[in-house]
Amino acid sequence: MTASGFMHVLKTRVLEAVSPSEVLAERVILAVGEDGRIVTRAPEGSAAFDSLVDRVDCTLPDHCLLVPGLADLHIHAPQWPQAGKALDLPLEEWLGSCTFPLESRYADAAFAESVWQDLVPSLLQQGTTTALYFATIHEEASLSLARVCIEHGQRALVGLVAMDHPEPCPADDPPARPQDAISAAARFLSVVR
Repeated sequence: MTASGFMHVLKTRVLEAVSPSEVLAERVILAVGEDGRIVTRAPEGSAAFDSLVDRVDCTLPDHCLLVPGLADLHIHAPQWPQAGKALDLPLEEWLGSCTFPLESRYADAAFAESVWQDLVPSLLQQGTTTALYFATIHEEASLSLARVCIEHGQRALVGLVAMDHPEPCPADDPPARPQDAISAAARFLSVVR
């Protein structure tokens, strides 16, 4: 904690979306609390800016620009190990030969955990602070994804996948009956809450 009562007082330019069609780059002072959250945002020219300028402990160069965390609203988490692979295949062939065999491996909770422990930190390092994850049909693996998001501080919506189309499903991962999928989703929600 600095003498100012804040963890850090940072002078920088920030990118802010004022509306869907207007984005501004504005010079501000950000005071950050002990929990890492911004507690004061003071735009240049304001009285708050002037009162904090002597407390600044870090000034980013003019060519730097802070941007808000990114939100990815469509991530098929189990497909992370195959990202960017076999893109030359038609969708049905890709699903049958690559995706579904990979997704059946998430029955192994240790395998799932190892993927999530790579996925979540990697996305955070790239600026994705909020994610909407389509997990897997495997309850424990899906719960593990939620736990890893909490562990690493990523805001996330994690959904347990319900799959009932028998043809593309691997033989060792038969589709759930609708009532079984509903029961699994209820258990999943209960534990996540």
